[in-house]
Amino acid sequence: MLGFKRAEEAPPITAKPETAPPPPGRPGLNRPAGFPTTAPVGPLPEYDPTPKYESTMLANGLKVLVVEDHKGPFVSIRLGLRAGAWTEAKPGTASMALEMLVRGTKQHTEGQLADELETYAISLYGHGGWMTAASPRTA
Repeated sequence: MLGFKRAEEAPPITAKPETAPPPPGRPGLNRPAGFPTTAPVGPLPEYDPTPKYESTMLANGLKVLVVEDHKGPFVSIRLGLRAGAWTEAKPGTASMALEMLVRGTKQHTEGQLADELETYAISLYGHGGWMTAASPRTA
């Protein structure tokens, strides 16, 4: 009973149920003369979404794809691995390892690596997902 405690407090339902949708448009509003009844849509342009690329296999088995785009003066490199969180023995291992990319290397401390990346305008980071792990790099 709509949360009311007593039957006499429940208001009666007086509205009639709507069984048909309202008519389109607004009452009293007329379409201007010569206004099209359908939207003027042109033909779809021809477009092939597959990028043009070159492919090669390195001696160590790493497959390299090169997609040229001369719109900007930078190079973008992405290393993707077909192993993500689903391969982890301990949850978070892949994500943590990829976040450590900028924490330093055998040749550079974290500060030296930061200076090197800043000198050449390089952004370096890693991402670990459920199915893949990736390390995009832009210079």
